[in-house]
Amino acid sequence: MAEGAGIGRITVRGAKTGETSGLFGAKAARAAVMCLLLAAVAAFLAVYDPHDPPEGAVRLDRVEEVTFVAEDTGAVVARMDDVTLPQDWRIDVPVSDEAPLGLVEGHYRLAFRPPGDMTEPLALLIPRVARTVAVSLNGVPFFDQNDLSADTRWAWYDPTLVPVPKGLLAPDENRLDIVVFGSFRSTAGLSRLILGERKAVERLYRRLSFLQKPLPIFANLASLVMAVPLFLIWLHGRGARGGPFGAYGILAAAVAIYSVRSMHVYVGEAPLPMSVWLPLVSASLGWAASLFSVFLLRFVNASSPVVERGIAIFIVAGTALQFGFPDGPFMQARTLYWYVPVMLLGTSCVAVFCYRTLVEPDRDRVVVALSLLLLVPAPVHDLLWLRGFLPFGSLLWLPLVVPAVLLAVSTVSANRFARDWVAADALNRNLTRRVREAEEEIRSSYEARLEAERREATAEERSSLIEDLHDGVGNRLSILLATLQTRTIPKAQSIRSLRESLNDLRMVITARDTGTLGDGLGELSALQSGLLETGGIELVTEIEPRAAALRLGPRRLLNLLRIAQEAISNAARHGAAGTIGLTCRLRDGDRLVIEVQDDGGKEKGAAGDAALSSGRGLSTMRSRALRLGGELAVEPSRDGWRVRLDIPVRDMDERPAASSRHGPASTTSTGRDRSQPEAAPAALRSGGSGLGL
Repeated sequence: MAEGAGIGRITVRGAKTGETSGLFGAKAARAAVMCLLLAAVAAFLAVYDPHDPPEGAVRLDRVEEVTFVAEDTGAVVARMDDVTLPQDWRIDVPVSDEAPLGLVEGHYRLAFRPPGDMTEPLALLIPRVARTVAVSLNGVPFFDQNDLSADTRWAWYDPTLVPVPKGLLAPDENRLDIVVFGSFRSTAGLSRLILGERKAVERLYRRLSFLQKPLPIFANLASLVMAVPLFLIWLHGRGARGGPFGAYGILAAAVAIYSVRSMHVYVGEAPLPMSVWLPLVSASLGWAASLFSVFLLRFVNASSPVVERGIAIFIVAGTALQFGFPDGPFMQARTLYWYVPVMLLGTSCVAVFCYRTLVEPDRDRVVVALSLLLLVPAPVHDLLWLRGFLPFGSLLWLPLVVPAVLLAVSTVSANRFARDWVAADALNRNLTRRVREAEEEIRSSYEARLEAERREATAEERSSLIEDLHDGVGNRLSILLATLQTRTIPKAQSIRSLRESLNDLRMVITARDTGTLGDGLGELSALQSGLLETGGIELVTEIEPRAAALRLGPRRLLNLLRIAQEAISNAARHGAAGTIGLTCRLRDGDRLVIEVQDDGGKEKGAAGDAALSSGRGLSTMRSRALRLGGELAVEPSRDGWRVRLDIPVRDMDERPAASSRHGPASTTSTGRDRSQPEAAPAALRSGGSGLGL
């Protein structure tokens, strides 16, 4: 099932050859049901007459004489004898040149005998009368609407109840004179009269009043209320492309326009000039009908831009003719030239909707289609009344049927949206619950994994620390212990060995406690104090700022420092150098280069005997370089030997450390005692001489 641009659903069904007859049979059955319903509604509208007099009442429909008098001049413009009510002035009365557009008084004279018992109070019911009416009984006036307010005088659609004074009624023949005020070119006339017992006539009056005034008002107000949620649906969803929200907005506009427009019959006096008011009332019906037609087509996905543009052109042209020529032939004959085409437009769209419902039915379409069937006989009935083919006093069904249909369609549309919204909300709640459960599961899994990684990291760190201590401090102490157990060694040698062990321990601690490479190299210079002080060797250190700010892991930093330590130690022990240079820089932005160079000549120097004999020190340095993923080169330089370490820095953090204790300048150090622990960093900060030990 796919959702189209409208709010209807398209169901694509595949049918085998053998299923064709069944499919057509189902369509025929649905069509027959719709036709039967349409015929039943039409028959009801044609047969039902709410004006049937109650028991004991009589219907007065024979008029002896009708005289039409121009209200301004008092001249008789028409006279008719033996007239049968109801009489519609637009059809039955010829328009006289003496009062072509002005107000006219229609004087009706009737003779009647009182019904039933004269002891009960009587009342006269006029189901419909044009504008205002005055009533006289046996020559005595007793009812005149000219004394009423303007709102009442213009309520031509309302029935009029006239209580009959008991003293004026004769036991045999009575003469009733009724004066109707109206215009030949307006909806004017007089319906059949009902005379009977006052209580019974009042019940009929209340029924007619309810059908003709409160019920249409309540229906239009209910439709107008339903337009509000439809408008809100469109308002909040108008930014969505390809959604059904545009159809909701069109339906809301159609409902609002028609509901407001239908209230015009209850307006006492026109709030605008008649040249504007009448075209507005007439054209607004076309606006509402065209918008509702577009909505119906979109509901079943039968609309297109061409069709909607054609409807818009038709409505705009008809509106322009009415406002452009408010007194022209088009406006005067608007029933034929405007209301009939609008009715045909709406009927065509209803037919398309019903056909689509027969082909692709669903619950909402069926409900709307059944309610739309009321729209076909009701406007036909009222148009026949407008053209004079139905009695003047007939009840108009369009003010009742259209609000009911609009209310039903609006309810179905809002219900569809509400149903989808509830389903979406339930789905959203379910998804939210599942997301929470998944988040909780992921959180628990993450915490468990984090705890496992923490334990693994702790174990790895413990193992790494044990390995570093074993390879460095442990190895040196083991050798010293074994030597002391076999022979006696000089005190100075023991002190040197213990100091080297202590320095190695400090190296391990430095690698784990130092923030940056610059800090580590500074600590390395301090740890070499004893060796450099004994040999009177000067250490010159140069570290680029970016290289100094590099952060390395403890193992990587320890391996790097031990390579540099071994190179410095070799240069100090085996060379004849007076100066050892330690440089650290970045090459090409992603390679770290550390060089240890001495000036002890090419025969002895930075590599010492290790460079010539490939001893254990050089092998260990190469092994550590491989762990760092780099290369170690031992080569002669201009004045001595140079050990060059080249490693990648792609896995290192190059952000500067806020707690770095070194400076970017070149430094020179002479021998200083390690008992002054801050001497080397202070020299680095000040740029003075010496990483002295």
